[in-house]
Amino acid sequence: DVAKRSFIRWTDDAADHAEPLAKSLRDNWLKLRPLAGRFALILSVVKQLLHHPEGKAMQPIDESSMQAGIELAWWFGREFERNYAGDEQAELREHLQWMLQNHPSGLDARTLVAGRRNIKTADDARIVMQKLAEQGCGRIDGSQFIQTPTTD
Repeated sequence: DVAKRSFIRWTDDAADHAEPLAKSLRDNWLKLRPLAGRFALILSVVKQLLHHPEGKAMQPIDESSMQAGIELAWWFGREFERNYAGDEQAELREHLQWMLQNHPSGLDARTLVAGRRNIKTADDARIVMQKLAEQGCGRIDGSQFIQTPTTD
């Protein structure tokens, strides 16, 4: 049926969309996949009850309800991404502030892991250092991140 095919296509599209995202964001995106069907079920039942208030005409989820459920899930996914981008920037600023206070001449990934509880691995630390470098907050010199001096 058309609604079922739309749901299957949605789950595939959402998985493809989520694959390149950061792990925490990807995990949230993947949790949305079944929610599209749940949204569609709620919308379908409400629509049917409006047309048949006695509740005798319960039919499978129709295509328009499925499409509306999928649109809602996409909206929530975009909101996750929008909020995550802001959270990521705030987290990077916190890391940079800590680095400037505790290691003003620079540091390597192991030092960053040791000093920041929410950075679990050296690879994660290198990603943080690379993002900060891309934003002009410093530069990578070998294995060291050297902060750009600030003037206050």
